[in-house]
Amino acid sequence: MSLNFFCPTKFEIPKSLSSHTQIFGIGESRSKELSKLLLQMKIENFVVIYGCAGALNPNLKAGEIFLISGIFEDSQFHTISIPEQLAHFPHTKLFTSKFLINSAEEKHDLYKKTGSDLVDMEMLFIWKNISEELQKKIIFVRGISDSSEERLDFLETVNGKIRFSKSTFISLTKMRQLFRFIKNFSLYKKNMEKTLSEISSLLKINK
Repeated sequence: MSLNFFCPTKFEIPKSLSSHTQIFGIGESRSKELSKLLLQMKIENFVVIYGCAGALNPNLKAGEIFLISGIFEDSQFHTISIPEQLAHFPHTKLFTSKFLINSAEEKHDLYKKTGSDLVDMEMLFIWKNISEELQKKIIFVRGISDSSEERLDFLETVNGKIRFSKSTFISLTKMRQLFRFIKNFSLYKKNMEKTLSEISSLLKINK
């Protein structure tokens, strides 16, 4: 039995998982498309949906990897079941945003309002659009690419897609942010690769 891996973008995929992971895209519409695909598939085992996230909790650091145990919506958290074999992994709660959260001020505000530790742009939209039976087979894994204090001013959203800001390469401040992000991303990939390998091993499945 194979383990199904999905990730929003190719940039978030560790090298060893490149041939085993399907890319579904960023944001609400792409996440809903993945939900439809999953409902059409014959899922005999677990589905692992992984990628990077921003930290809202100031105590969390770039490169840390978490299983998601709760997703915030309407002042409460949906409880996400975690397989017994993976119960010892660090896990935390997440808020899914429709928009890119790229300032420390926005992160602090979301942390206070929701109590979520991480923010992404996909997980809730996937979770809400699949069956209860399939929800039991989903494992959400997120790794931190930027801390709660780090700004992402070098990124912008255009027509629903995230890209580098046109002013990034003429702004010293944005270039510094970008270099720090690249360093964080390298750590994220290293730790995510290790975590996914351990998950596969504990579930006794080859990637």
